[in-house]
Amino acid sequence: MSILQSKLFRTGAKYSVVSTIKSVVAMVAGMVIMFWLDPSEVGKWNTVSIFLAYAPFLQLGIQSGLSIELPVTLGRNEEVKARQFIANGFGFAILVSMVILLIGLLMTYYFYHRLGLDIAMGVVAITIVAICSSFTLHFIARFRSARAFDMLTKVIAIEIPFNVFAIWFIYQFHYYGIIIYNIIIAIVPAVLMYYYMPYKNIKPTIQWNDIFSLGKIGIALMFQNQLQKAAQTLPRWVILAKSSITTLGLFTPAMAVNQLIGLVPGQIGQFFHPQMGYIYGKTGCAKSMWPYVWKMNLILPLMTSPLALVLWFMAPWLLENFFPKYIESMWAMRIMAIAFVFSSSITTSWVLNTLHAFKYAYVFSLTNFVGCFVFPYLMTYLWPEHILTAVTIGLAINNFVCYLVNFILLRIVLFKPQYNSPKTN
Repeated sequence: MSILQSKLFRTGAKYSVVSTIKSVVAMVAGMVIMFWLDPSEVGKWNTVSIFLAYAPFLQLGIQSGLSIELPVTLGRNEEVKARQFIANGFGFAILVSMVILLIGLLMTYYFYHRLGLDIAMGVVAITIVAICSSFTLHFIARFRSARAFDMLTKVIAIEIPFNVFAIWFIYQFHYYGIIIYNIIIAIVPAVLMYYYMPYKNIKPTIQWNDIFSLGKIGIALMFQNQLQKAAQTLPRWVILAKSSITTLGLFTPAMAVNQLIGLVPGQIGQFFHPQMGYIYGKTGCAKSMWPYVWKMNLILPLMTSPLALVLWFMAPWLLENFFPKYIESMWAMRIMAIAFVFSSSITTSWVLNTLHAFKYAYVFSLTNFVGCFVFPYLMTYLWPEHILTAVTIGLAINNFVCYLVNFILLRIVLFKPQYNSPKTN
């Protein structure tokens, strides 16, 4: 068992490392865009890329439902049902891509005649990106086992050099370079995942009973995701209500650290969740996941503490030497780094969705949503002269509260009788 766990840990660690490197490359690309391009050129891309935010809604959560159900089904050794889910997920990805293509063609024609070639080519680019993303969402849902994640790690490792090279186009061609860059980073992973994905011989199909089954789960997940994204905007409203737009601008370094906060747990969670789903499907007992869950809740804060300390001590040097205009946000940046330590709840709370314990998952999501407003708002009364510091302390408190709530919820739910029916076959 210890050897198996060691292999599982190494697989998860390798996947998390390469995924994080890929995310860092994307962050670098975002920074060089601001450095190399004029605001007007960036504005053109920002205009057309707005539509990308709406493309995931066309998926209706089908691929998210597949990512939850597939590992559980494989754990139960229900191979036929698993293949049906994959076939329907594939068929729906094709259907969505056809809809995106039709919308993209109509939008390209409209914007070409109304706003010219530049915007029209941007629309062509986001159409290609949206179609590739539709397939990528499905392909990545197939990589659920530890062995499959080894292959997915290989895919991302191959993808990273392409992403780095694609940055050159931004420097060389400016606005059209952004277009080329985004097309490359969309097509390459789609092609690589198709080549390496499991169950390549499965043909796409549409069976509406299976589609509705996956969609019912996926929409619940979409609601939680949107609630989490909305929660991240609440501290900004507190700052605007208590101070000014300039103060909100000074909050940028702390928000950058906040993005980093979600990066590492998110990458680990992508590997952790399907493994828990497989264990639950295999045993039929939710409590069999508890040893992994509580250890993850304990290990992640210990793993992230060194990074938090590095950010704490580097914050003054970074701001003084590279971003002197943001020096007022030093303590906000430091406190956000400490909040990073208790972000492991993001990783383990998703286990509740594996059990279809959506009521408890909503309790956690709503706790986070309310806390992202209440704690920062209350702290501004304690430190009215230091709004940024007060808001960030509130966010740190909320992270710690969510950490405790998540731990308690998991301990209760994973031992409930309705989620523990050992398999007898």
